[in-house]
Amino acid sequence: MFTIFKDYSFSAGHAIRGHTRGCQNLHGHNYRVRVHVAAGTLDELGMVIDFADLKAIIDGVVGRFDHAVINDLPPFDRRNTTAELLAQYVFEEVGPRLPAGRSVRRVEVWETETSCASFEPRARAPPSPGSADRAASGCASTRSSTRSRASPPTRDAAASSCA
Repeated sequence: MFTIFKDYSFSAGHAIRGHTRGCQNLHGHNYRVRVHVAAGTLDELGMVIDFADLKAIIDGVVGRFDHAVINDLPPFDRRNTTAELLAQYVFEEVGPRLPAGRSVRRVEVWETETSCASFEPRARAPPSPGSADRAASGCASTRSSTRSRASPPTRDAAASSCA
């Protein structure tokens, strides 16, 4: 199995409905979305998918959130705007847009340099302490949707009091 990932960044505002520790108020993040795509075989060029093509697919899903209030846009006008639910949404929307034989393995949504949630289709066994799986990931996952305080690769991001 071959796997690649592409990072996509956007800035947006949101408020978490029902939150009682500050994040119910409108605030913003410099989000980073990381989409992992897998294939059992490579295409005729030796790729899972061209990074430019994957960027265009991701942009078609989350580009509308850039410099917007996510709560104002479907489905988040009715669904809460947590990083977990954003990750699930991106997973569900990107998958059908991929070429045949390619699948989304995992989506990570980073709100800050230290706050990440991920979504993947089914649970995997928790990685052992210090395992290569955890080190390679950046946003460790032990169940279908998880939150992590692991550090991603370096990136400038605005911190939020909600993270």
